[in-house]
Amino acid sequence: MYKYPLAAPRGIRSFMEALLDATLSYAHAGANIGAGIGSGEIGSSAMEAISRQPEATAKIQTAMLIGCALIEVESELEETGSVIQSGDGVVRIHDVNNVQAGELLSFSNGCQCLALNLEENRVGAVILGNANAIREGDIATRTKRRASIQVGDGLIGHVINALGEPIDGKGPITEERFEMPLDGNSP
Repeated sequence: MYKYPLAAPRGIRSFMEALLDATLSYAHAGANIGAGIGSGEIGSSAMEAISRQPEATAKIQTAMLIGCALIEVESELEETGSVIQSGDGVVRIHDVNNVQAGELLSFSNGCQCLALNLEENRVGAVILGNANAIREGDIATRTKRRASIQVGDGLIGHVINALGEPIDGKGPITEERFEMPLDGNSP
């Protein structure tokens, strides 16, 4: 039986194996594939056999839905990591996958950090906020967002911190604002 390559993520590999098993079992049940091997007819024979069996379509759709759910759950589980070192405004986070340089990571206490140093199993990031609020063992989660700042006419006359929060005592900024990436081109 065909197996998906080991490089494929676990959820995708399991899903594709289940889908392939279901497809082949229905193809073997209803198609004469012996003569088609090597001549390009195996795929069309399998599809014809599946189309003649309504229950096959339902089972394949179910397998696809289950596979998609597994992939989604697995990807969410893999996008968190734990702080293994924190000091001087910098954190090292272990086992957070798929992080990109310049991406924001968030912590459960509301603090954020900016990923700068990407290693094989670790990420080095600069804390954007109270550096004392992050400790070893805290969980960091990918936000899938790049660092950006809220801009707009409502900022005129306000003093803000690096996170765009007003620190001048004039209250919150209520006017409409829009996001501009910090590393993007100027307008």
